[in-house]
Amino acid sequence: MSRGILYVMTTVVPGLVKIGKTGSGNFEQRMYNLERNGYFNVVGLKRRFAIEVEDYDEKEVLLDEIFSKSRVPGSELFALDVDLVTQLLSSLEGTQIYPATETKEEVFDRATEERHVKDDWALVPNGIYHMRKKDRAHGLVEAEMEVKDGSFIVKAGTIIFAATVLVWFLSNFGWVDGVFQMLDPDMEIVDPNVTSYMDYSILAAFGGAVGIIFAPLGFDSWQATSMTITGLIAKENVVSTFGTLYNLADFGEGDAEMWQAFGTMVSSTGAMIAFGAFNLLCAPCFAAMGTIRKQMNSAKWFWIAIGYECCFAWVVALMINQFYNLIAFGQFGFWTVVAFIFLALMLFQLFRPMPKFDTAN
Repeated sequence: MSRGILYVMTTVVPGLVKIGKTGSGNFEQRMYNLERNGYFNVVGLKRRFAIEVEDYDEKEVLLDEIFSKSRVPGSELFALDVDLVTQLLSSLEGTQIYPATETKEEVFDRATEERHVKDDWALVPNGIYHMRKKDRAHGLVEAEMEVKDGSFIVKAGTIIFAATVLVWFLSNFGWVDGVFQMLDPDMEIVDPNVTSYMDYSILAAFGGAVGIIFAPLGFDSWQATSMTITGLIAKENVVSTFGTLYNLADFGEGDAEMWQAFGTMVSSTGAMIAFGAFNLLCAPCFAAMGTIRKQMNSAKWFWIAIGYECCFAWVVALMINQFYNLIAFGQFGFWTVVAFIFLALMLFQLFRPMPKFDTAN
């Protein structure tokens, strides 16, 4: 049985490690060359753990197979947590070569602890945080924040989970022939005006009722409205909801089928751009809104902030759609006039002279 050394090294790129092997008498020279010269155009390599084992060739092949999905093609670099690799290597039977100051058990325990710490990376430690900063415009600014048990993570997780369950319920339950029931994707559809079982859902009914708000923006179908509503949970939900509604869940944004279906949902290119602008500019996801509410510590100003974001997004989308229709199709109507009024107000706010305040008092 051949005996050799398996090792793992960190690199200058966080989350990118090198896993390799070398002969028992060549370890120091191999480490010197890698730490000095780098590997595969990656520098900053530093040894993390090394162990001498039997059948090291076979064990290295096994490691490559285990981590094959994380491997950089044509190299010994892997997109992995170094502590995970250290845990695995320190579990093998053999003689530890590096580090020499710790036992295998101590290395394993330290790597395990490090991974637990990383799992909680998003949790700000409990305590009271103070800020004291001198600002040229406002003078001395002081602030204080108290953190308790990772409140943001708990709130975000609770809100997103509840909202996801709600969307599932709204899209899978509805009225068919006056009877409220769970909808069957394979149900027989006899109404010529209905194209999908989801047209009977609560989500479709709600989206159709709210759709009038988005009619001047060019997208008033219940599908577009539903996508916008689910986007408030998380912006990623806009695409996933679209895929579900149009049976395109396996397609990506680069697929022609996705864009063809999207084109049937809106009336024009201007409406398509307006739809994107509204969803990008309106209120953020539920998790962020929960944090805004907590940080503002005022329900009144929270709703003012959310309302302002949604109104601003609506105005921008209105101008995009109305001006596009005017230029491309020569369409001019009531909402075109409203769009010009909003544009004039925006330009006035941007270019008006800065008001002078009496600071003597």
